[in-house]
Amino acid sequence: MFQSYSRLDMIKRYLKKFVWHKNSLNENHEFGILVLTTTCLWKLNLTNNVEKVTSAIGKLEFDTADYAKDLNAYYHDFVGYCELGDVFKTLESEIDDDNAYLQLILFYSRSYVIPDIPSVDLLQKFHNSGKFVYDSIFFHEKVNNMVNSYFIY
Repeated sequence: MFQSYSRLDMIKRYLKKFVWHKNSLNENHEFGILVLTTTCLWKLNLTNNVEKVTSAIGKLEFDTADYAKDLNAYYHDFVGYCELGDVFKTLESEIDDDNAYLQLILFYSRSYVIPDIPSVDLLQKFHNSGKFVYDSIFFHEKVNNMVNSYFIY
């Protein structure tokens, strides 16, 4: 019998595989979960404990509200949480390992809500540090006239 999975279940499976694969490359990778609704909520502090990460991913719930997504808040909360003081100075001067960097990955799955674009100045500061990588993965519904996938992308 063929089993059907919800969209959220598929995203959770993808995230768990992603964490497992990243950890298999380097056990020192740390992961945290920041959920963006009307505010930013930390669901998991930064950790390299894969079991904690996959457990936290499993607890993520579907939210039906269509909030305006302010990605500036996402970046500012991320910087504030890291408690690196001046995160940009830290990225430039205190991460001595040439292979070490800070990677922020945004998993976005609101097909009907176009997010606010982050401040160009803030993005430029991250970029200029040379130790920061930003990626985004957009999970969207099947494209139709009501889905804003094209505009969000």
